[in-house]
Amino acid sequence: MSFSSPSRSQSGRTCARWLVRIWEDPVTLDPYLTRVLIKQFGLTRGVAIQKVDQLHRHGSISVATCPRERAEAIAAALHEYGIGATVAADGDS
Repeated sequence: MSFSSPSRSQSGRTCARWLVRIWEDPVTLDPYLTRVLIKQFGLTRGVAIQKVDQLHRHGSISVATCPRERAEAIAAALHEYGIGATVAADGDS
């Protein structure tokens, strides 16, 4: 789901990229978060478990880098699962 290269608008200018971050909370259980990462992002179970471990070590993880509208849609989908997620311009985090 993460994109590494910036997209270009029709005029050739680089479009802003936005990060979607998931934040650690004391309520969400690891198996639940692992299942959500697999379902939402198509991750393998091993990669999803690594992301959850990284979340515990760092307090937050970036799960997507994309155009703003897509980032907001991803964050909204995560909120529907009860997961704390934010959107920030790439470079602000």
